[in-house]
Amino acid sequence: AMVPYRVTTVSKAFFPDTFNADKVIQGMRARRVGTGEEMPSTEVLKELWAAKGAAGQDFGSRMHRKIENSITGVEKWKSTDDETCNDEMHVREMYLEFTSDAAADGWAPFKVEWTLLIPPIAGRCDLVLAQPTRRNNDVLMLWLVDWKFCKRLSTAPSAPVAPPSVGGAP
Repeated sequence: AMVPYRVTTVSKAFFPDTFNADKVIQGMRARRVGTGEEMPSTEVLKELWAAKGAAGQDFGSRMHRKIENSITGVEKWKSTDDETCNDEMHVREMYLEFTSDAAADGWAPFKVEWTLLIPPIAGRCDLVLAQPTRRNNDVLMLWLVDWKFCKRLSTAPSAPVAPPSVGGAP
């Protein structure tokens, strides 16, 4: 059976990418009008942002691979003393703390890169942890984990999901 939508497609429909480089640059220039502060050209800023984006994606992909290899036992994630790897060392420390805390609460790796299908939507989960319920060891509780790497983490609560409309009314 074909699944017509992936989770990212549905997410983009409800939460479109709102970053508009030209609009951001226009705002930056407007804030500097009275100060006389100089600013790089639009082209230079866009190139800088594109390079940072590519570097961030590469870093995130490498960290995903290291985490997955560590969980599956393909390759142990070794610490490094290389000072240029501060970000990687920080991610490794957070990962080790997360896995230690999860294990202490009885959670264990169940699946990595698990494709979940809830037609008509499909997506891939980076890690699924499992824990037997306290009442019945035959029933598992699952914890879905999707690794994200970003410079700033918002602690603001997510927007609530609107309940489906009843009777076709919007």
